[in-house]
Amino acid sequence: MAIETEYEGKVVLVTGGAGCIGTNLCKKLAELGAGKVIILDNLSSAYE
Repeated sequence: MAIETEYEGKVVLVTGGAGCIGTNLCKKLAELGAGKVIILDNLSSAYE
């Protein structure tokens, strides 16, 4: 299966999605056609 079609229509959970890497990952998943991208982040590093 090619990476271009692997995420089409799928639901994907990204933990740490508010950070730099997580944000870019979520954008790429959306570009690859993910049906839903769920972002979970407790923002704990924002308070350090």
